[in-house]
Amino acid sequence: MLRIFPLYYAFLAVFFFVVLPLASRAGTHVPPGPPQLWYWLYISNWKSALGPDYAFLSHLWSLSIEEQFYLVWPPLVLWLGLRRLPWLCLALVAGAFALRFAWRVNDYGGEFLYRLTPFRVDTLAMGALLAVGVRDERWLKRLARWYRPVWVVALSGLCAVV
Repeated sequence: MLRIFPLYYAFLAVFFFVVLPLASRAGTHVPPGPPQLWYWLYISNWKSALGPDYAFLSHLWSLSIEEQFYLVWPPLVLWLGLRRLPWLCLALVAGAFALRFAWRVNDYGGEFLYRLTPFRVDTLAMGALLAVGVRDERWLKRLARWYRPVWVVALSGLCAVV
């Protein structure tokens, strides 16, 4: 979060307070800027899922998902502790999959499935589960027997792609 934070806000400041005003003064047709609050609060993914997004800022939706996760995750880690954290990660993965499945079965989808945090949290939860696992000696011992098969499958997949 702290690596992204300064550059993200610098980009927004330059875009909203320098680029847009200069472009409009130069006579370039600039569509009205989007409501800025969506971007300053890291919730632009919700804006883009609910309606048309501002083309110059549409790439920021994925950063919003990451930052929403990183704002909520530390309190959950403190509250649950390391013993229950893997179960939360698995629940998030299963929950995101179930949500996507339910929405697809009911012919919903589109931008909601692609840009809303509850539908995208599974990959972040898998990364968190891996981070918990590599810090736990018991997990490392249990997973040691899987190292070789995983590497064989991964390298085979890489060779198949190349």
